[in-house]
Amino acid sequence: MRRRCDLILALGLAIAMPPRIAGAQAPVYRVYVPAIQSTGGMVSGTLAAYTARHSGPIVDATIYLGIWLKDAKGRWAGVAYDRLHSPHTWTDDDGAFSFTGVPPGRYSLILDTIVNAYLLHDPITGGALYVDLPAHGIVDMGQLVYPEWPE
Repeated sequence: MRRRCDLILALGLAIAMPPRIAGAQAPVYRVYVPAIQSTGGMVSGTLAAYTARHSGPIVDATIYLGIWLKDAKGRWAGVAYDRLHSPHTWTDDDGAFSFTGVPPGRYSLILDTIVNAYLLHDPITGGALYVDLPAHGIVDMGQLVYPEWPE
């Protein structure tokens, strides 16, 4: 004779439950859920622009983290991203963005408008804008206010 089991899926866990017998006391099941471990760090900040056509937070922008690549001699050579696999997020109504679960590495922000992609530079100096994220690190890039912004 085969026993029937009910399957309950909760919090991503599958728990097999034996069938209840009429009049029997319900058994007590203990389920131990391992503590959730952070698998990476966090990068956050805020984007704003004050141009002739736009004034204020950058809302609903698609932002990627592009990973810095090294050349054969170990020098920083460029930034790459992949629309399917690179960390990405969208800015909220205040222009705020946040990436979580980011592996350690050197990253830059990339604005993706579907038609074009723009590597964001430091809005004050015009130089390279990047973060060196340590394992489980938290980096707040602060408010990045741009005098020019792609339309």
